[in-house]
Amino acid sequence: MIDNLKLRNVFSSLAYKIFFSKRKRLGNNIVALDYHYFTNKPIIYPKLGLEVSYSALNNQLKIFSEFFEPLETDFALKTFIKRKSNNSKPGILISIDDADKSITNALKYFVKYQIPITLFIPLGLCIDKDEEDGRRSRILCRYRELFPSSQKLTLNEKSKFFDRIINSSFQQLYEYELKLGSPKKGNNITASRELLSLKEIEEISKNPLVTIASHSMSHNSLADLPDNWLNWEIKKSNEYIKDLKGKYDLFAYPFGHNQSYNLKVKKILHEEGIKYAFTTSSKIIEKNSDLLALGRAPMLNFDNKDYICGSAYGAFHYWDKILQR
Repeated sequence: MIDNLKLRNVFSSLAYKIFFSKRKRLGNNIVALDYHYFTNKPIIYPKLGLEVSYSALNNQLKIFSEFFEPLETDFALKTFIKRKSNNSKPGILISIDDADKSITNALKYFVKYQIPITLFIPLGLCIDKDEEDGRRSRILCRYRELFPSSQKLTLNEKSKFFDRIINSSFQQLYEYELKLGSPKKGNNITASRELLSLKEIEEISKNPLVTIASHSMSHNSLADLPDNWLNWEIKKSNEYIKDLKGKYDLFAYPFGHNQSYNLKVKKILHEEGIKYAFTTSSKIIEKNSDLLALGRAPMLNFDNKDYICGSAYGAFHYWDKILQR
């Protein structure tokens, strides 16, 4: 997998050198780029490529500010097709998923280069675990650990389990937590990270460069959930976003791959007033893009200019096409 990450670096770098370096714009198309975690330590999860060092982040943002036009997500999506910018630079959107505590230190780099960002928040995992929704969400995030690994749960079984958790007393929820024990990094990265609290999110969102939006409550693959659980994930998380004065017409699917959402999920998003939902497919955002399945390319821990520019020009849109993803 490490070789795969290096291959992505090579692919993006070559795509920029050969194809993109002579281009000035992407027309009215936009490339969305996504981060997860930041660190000043040796990279903890090289297999997943989700951590970016602060030094690499600084260099990436410096290049974005010089050669691209970073846009505020909600405004850009509403206006980019009709946009008549005097700026000859290609437009990009930048988001950060999962509300990891490392955002606090990373924010100064976005401020330094005046780059707007959208934080997609798994709301339930940021609520204090001494509150019922916080404790419920932590249990639901790790629900698979409460069942034998060989047991494949039906939707009906998941529905009954969800009802039990929702209707459990605070003491009963505490007993579930005792059964689960401390989260193991290998099992569930989001559950094992230290996330921002709602109070910290509220404070960060006061920065005019920061937009906050929902990433569900418990960070589960939404396509795998029964109706009662799915509705709770979307509607309850948006209630919190509205209370925090965030953008409740934006959403990012947990995991974001093609199997993590479906037509039923998109229908509920639409009914809830969500107009734009992001995946983790690396598709360029075009005039005819499905607004409830917008692409984002992951930014990896590389700081060479060719990789950074290739990524921001949409190299991984073509990477996914070649791999038929």
